[in-house]
Amino acid sequence: MKKTEMTVAEAKRLVAEMFANGKNPMEQFGITWEEAESIERNNPGLTLKCPEEPLRLYAY
Repeated sequence: MKKTEMTVAEAKRLVAEMFANGKNPMEQFGITWEEAESIERNNPGLTLKCPEEPLRLYAY
């Protein structure tokens, strides 16, 4: 199996686990959106921040 195929398989497995037993990811982690937002608001350095994606130019 090629590396990209393995990565896709791992991603599918992870997503399936997050939605297992009819739950959504927040329910799987036992947290509400309000609680997650409160944690992020009160501890901005705790949450992962991704830099803006650099501007990409596409040729059409």
